[in-house]
Amino acid sequence: MLDVSASTVKTEEADHESSGSENSSYSETNFEEKLEELETKVMRLIEFVINDINQLKKTSRKKLVKRQESDKENIEQDRWKCRIYVGNIHPLTSIETLRDYFSKCCGEVVNAYFFRTFPTCQNAFVEFKSPLFVEKALKQQHCLSKRGLTVGPAKRRNDNSLKELQSFKAKNTDFKVLRYRPY
Repeated sequence: MLDVSASTVKTEEADHESSGSENSSYSETNFEEKLEELETKVMRLIEFVINDINQLKKTSRKKLVKRQESDKENIEQDRWKCRIYVGNIHPLTSIETLRDYFSKCCGEVVNAYFFRTFPTCQNAFVEFKSPLFVEKALKQQHCLSKRGLTVGPAKRRNDNSLKELQSFKAKNTDFKVLRYRPY
């Protein structure tokens, strides 16, 4: 009996394979179509995710840049609180002399630099380490190289006035800045 049942199982398997070959070819093409559809859907999802990631990167970069710009502005404003304007400086006075003078009488000087308004007159900005040194410098009278120095709080140039001047120059093409040059 054992042999008979095994032969019937073999014939049933053969019948199932022959009848299933038509279904299997249909199911294989159907399976391939569904596989292609799934692949396209997966590719679309991947593109969508990549676009979202790029958008997030752009917005985070913009936020980072804005934060860095605001930090720079805050630092620059704090630096202006630590600066003084010094006028009526003798033309032969050097930066080192100016730095040494203010560091001895007022406190630690971080930076000092000249700017000229006229050929005979020199002006400077002196930057201290702390606003307390600025207050001390503003309270005292200063004399360097037998000249009385004009000391005042440093003021930042107004950005609006520069923009107005630039727009005026753009509107009036005949406008020229004339400078007095004695040499």
